Amino acid sequence: MPFPMLLSITSPFPIPLSTNLNFNGGNVALFTATQRAKIIRFLGYSNQDMLGSQGQSVTVLRDRLDATYTTEFITEVQTVLTGIETVNQQTLESLTKSRIIQADVIKFSYTTQAQMLQQQGMSFVEELASLLGVDVLFNKFSGTSQISYRSY
Repeated sequence: MPFPMLLSITSPFPIPLSTNLNFNGGNVALFTATQRAKIIRFLGYSNQDMLGSQGQSVTVLRDRLDATYTTEFITEVQTVLTGIETVNQQTLESLTKSRIIQADVIKFSYTTQAQMLQQQGMSFVEELASLLGVDVLFNKFSGTSQISYRSY
C-alpha cells in the first residue's frame, strides 16, 4: 500500500486534484476567475492567439492556473496581485500630479517617483512569475517583451 504524499502547507507546488494528500488540517484552493484574468494580463499573456513561438509558455501557464494550491499560496499570489494593482494606480495618480512641476519654491520630481514605481512594479511582476514558475511575456513596468508575434 503506497504511503500518502506529505506536503508542507506553504508549498508553492501545484497539487494534482487526484492526489491523496495529508495537509495536517490545511486547505487547498483554486484561483478565482478574477485572479486568473489578472495573472494572465500582468504576465503578458492577454493576446494568446497572437503569441506565435510562445505557445508552450501559454500551455505551462494554463496548467499552473488550473492546478490546486494551498490556501496560503493563493493568498501569497493575491498579495502580489494587489501590489501590482497598487503600483499601477500610484503610477496613474503620479502622472496626473506630475503636471504641477513647481509650487512656490518647492519643485517636484516626477522622474524619481516614476522610476521607483517602475522598479517596484517590475519586481512584483517578476515575483508573480517566479511564484507560478512561468515566464513573463510582457512586463508593462519595464516595457520588455519576449513575444514574437505571429504574422498573418
